[in-house]
Amino acid sequence: VAKGVIQDSPPVQSRSPSPGLLTPGAAPYAQGEVPASEPEITFLRQRNNAAVRDGRHFYDAFEMVTCKGRETHTATYKVGDHIYTLPATGEEEMYIAQIDGIFQDRDGEWIDCIWLERAKDMKVLVNAREWNQTRSNLLPGEVFLCTTVNANPIQCIEGRVEILTLEDYEEGRKAMGKGTESIGFMKNKFVCRQALIDAGKKVGGSLTPVVYDKGRGFSVPQNKGKGKHR
Repeated sequence: VAKGVIQDSPPVQSRSPSPGLLTPGAAPYAQGEVPASEPEITFLRQRNNAAVRDGRHFYDAFEMVTCKGRETHTATYKVGDHIYTLPATGEEEMYIAQIDGIFQDRDGEWIDCIWLERAKDMKVLVNAREWNQTRSNLLPGEVFLCTTVNANPIQCIEGRVEILTLEDYEEGRKAMGKGTESIGFMKNKFVCRQALIDAGKKVGGSLTPVVYDKGRGFSVPQNKGKGKHR
């Protein structure tokens, strides 16, 4: 999976393997385990404005059906959804992304990904003074929206992930009551309240509050973002 850079559709040979398929040199499947088949993709709701542009057909959503042995898994994804994607290496945690666009072209089926970084990966991306102030006030499971977008094959998706707004986090914490145990509701969840703004040639970016739209997901106020953000 390509992460953190802006690019057009990657060539076919650069695509990541489909979920459940072995990569070269990987260990064989356990006895009796059947590898997943190539996912079946059905596009839903073609976009009304600019539905076809530069040879790309854009959509609002798609259905993915994956078969593994006798089990069939069906999931629907749409613009604004948050997903896990295959990392570049097996040693890394799953990448976290927001779907910013869905399209098909002559090379395949793609999603435009906006990446969200975990707090542990932010130190080298933010200027030192601002990060020292931020890290002392981190929330459990906090992630940070990036402002670059790139295209990756739909087959890189590993599943859905839940990312809360700050308001939803505070409501959930309040509902659980006071005390440190109240953060237990955040298990397998994340929360996003800030975005990373690229500093260009300067060392270390800066952070700015995000806004949230149910149909598009998290974004940066228009006068703040410097990356490719649509």
